[in-house]
Amino acid sequence: DAADQSTQARHTLLTTKSFSNYTLSFQYKWGTKKFAPYTDLVKYPRDAGVLFHLHGDTHQVWPSSIEFQVKEGSTGDIFALYAQCTSLAKSGGTTFVDAPDGGTSKLVDGATGFVQHARSANFEIAGWNELLLEVDAGAAVYSVNGHVVNRVLEVMDKQGKAVTSGPLAFQAE
Repeated sequence: DAADQSTQARHTLLTTKSFSNYTLSFQYKWGTKKFAPYTDLVKYPRDAGVLFHLHGDTHQVWPSSIEFQVKEGSTGDIFALYAQCTSLAKSGGTTFVDAPDGGTSKLVDGATGFVQHARSANFEIAGWNELLLEVDAGAAVYSVNGHVVNRVLEVMDKQGKAVTSGPLAFQAE
């Protein structure tokens, strides 16, 4: 119910419990309002996400975790936030390519900040979108509208130690 063009704070909704093996299914649809300072949707597309396997100080604005990006034009990207993970890509690239199509292990090294690993293709549609995050310890599969668009093979902290569970958070910018 906030007014269009009004200034809105970033928010994170965090679970109090940790999770290791689960399937999270959710839907989203972008509204029509724009909020300051992100009123130029070409420069700043609408942006949200689900963070999983949070570790360290979970109350930071950007806690150490892996993100299932929910953003106009890049829904399904992986973001490693002060953490590391492995995914699949061709020839060390930065776009997901599944193993049967020639993808090999790729380190997504966000140990010192944020690092993005692009989804295989854009399956976001106008209107309601169905997302599925399937997590099994350190591995995860990202699906957008029924299409697998990214995989996490292993989650690690900044030092490379395995992370197999943690709280979840919904994040909105």
